[in-house]
Amino acid sequence: MHEVRTRWVVGLSALLLTGCGAGGGGRIEGKVLYNGEPLPGARVMFQPKDKDVKSGYVATTNEKGEYVMTPVPGASIKAGKYGVAITKYVDKKGKEPDAEDLEQLIARGEARSVLPRNYAEPVTSDLFADVKDGTTVVPPFDLKGPKKK
Repeated sequence: MHEVRTRWVVGLSALLLTGCGAGGGGRIEGKVLYNGEPLPGARVMFQPKDKDVKSGYVATTNEKGEYVMTPVPGASIKAGKYGVAITKYVDKKGKEPDAEDLEQLIARGEARSVLPRNYAEPVTSDLFADVKDGTTVVPPFDLKGPKKK
């Protein structure tokens, strides 16, 4: 399972770097809650359901649990249905790693998500978004799980 998740995250990161066609524009905004409270530092990943759309989008929530996704320069966010995965990683000491260290820690198995596993993959999360042309404001995702200590 961890290997599948790592491949999905690394693959999605590669797609984001390559972009998705000509043009430009689009924006996705939303909020992530955990048991009704804002979830800062969470990674929100949108994976297209349409097999013809080759790229997904990733953003990190701010201290209010809010995220904004914009395309790479020269690309557009494609309208359509997206599966959503949400993770929040900590290192072995329980600390939130720096963004630049996170991918390496995940690849080495030295980071773990503090959220329930079902949210880590779009196919198991039951979280979806319908993205429109232009700006899409997604209703908040309120994740449920054990109370944080």
